[in-house]
Amino acid sequence: MSPGRGQKARKRNAGEGAIFQRGKHSGKGAGRWCAQLSLGWQHGRRVRKYIYGTTAEEVQDKLLKARTDKAAGLPVVVERQTLGEFLEGWLENSVKTSVRPLTHEQYRQHVKLYLGQLLGHHQLTKLAPQHVRAFIKQKLEDGLKPRTVQLSIVILRKALGQAVRDGAVARNVAKLVDGPRVERFEGKMLSPEQARAFINAAQGERLEALYTVALALGLRMGEALGLRWQDIDLDRRTLRVNRILERIGRGNGSKLMLVEPKTSRSRRTVNLPETAIRALRGHKVRQLEERLAAGSRWSDQGFEQRGDAARAAHIARRLQARAREGWTTGYPLSGSPAFRREPDARAGHPAAVDSGGSRP
Repeated sequence: MSPGRGQKARKRNAGEGAIFQRGKHSGKGAGRWCAQLSLGWQHGRRVRKYIYGTTAEEVQDKLLKARTDKAAGLPVVVERQTLGEFLEGWLENSVKTSVRPLTHEQYRQHVKLYLGQLLGHHQLTKLAPQHVRAFIKQKLEDGLKPRTVQLSIVILRKALGQAVRDGAVARNVAKLVDGPRVERFEGKMLSPEQARAFINAAQGERLEALYTVALALGLRMGEALGLRWQDIDLDRRTLRVNRILERIGRGNGSKLMLVEPKTSRSRRTVNLPETAIRALRGHKVRQLEERLAAGSRWSDQGFEQRGDAARAAHIARRLQARAREGWTTGYPLSGSPAFRREPDARAGHPAAVDSGGSRP
């Protein structure tokens, strides 16, 4: 028998849910039947699912379905869950297990610095397109680059796409909003004369071979720093790119990690030009001499030795200043296709330091 008006249903076990009718002083929900279902604890506070209906029977059916979904491990929509709470769970339970560490860190930073600050307080089910448009407008007015704002919107679309698939929201409101206009980047490449000047400036440096190979093949910095001797076949004159070095995190808490390339296209074998062959042979001889001198203190780190990867960017900036002295027109080292982080870093051809070079 259904409970009468103003009377609560029988007492249920903890977390099982209870059905009751809201009193006449309960605002716009007065007179409606309601149930609460405990979903446990998140961020130090209890999370409850609120279910409403015009009759006790309707609420009973909805409550039964919610309890069944909970027991089956299916997502249960929480009306009062904020976007910020959802994004934290999405980062931990969906993103962290499906993308590279650097991508997860990038998403986390966007949620922490941008999305969470302006949009995190909105209830997930009440987030609207106008909220997203206001976010874009505010961030551009704050001086954030359009490309950064665009990436935040991409991340928000991915997160809300998961929410739609989970049944937490009915639509992806971020897809209804146009992102900011972003100008297409056109990379600059060193001329052959500038490339040769750079290589000349690098002669005698501990990482001369690293810069020569990177510049000759158009490698990204992370690709060059991830090289090992086992990736290089001097007899066949080939080099295999199959891992990259990335810095995860920011500040004192950051760390360097070797990870697989993001796409299968990035994993590739390239032919080595004569300039790179000579530099690599010289580097190998130098390493053997260092190994003999170090004796039992030697720690085999492969192509690079401990500390070299961390020092490479600093040395590159120093070499840039030296090489520019011999250039008619100097480009920053970050503008070289050998040391870019942008997705189109390898568009076009690298600076020709040897006619024997080839592209993947």
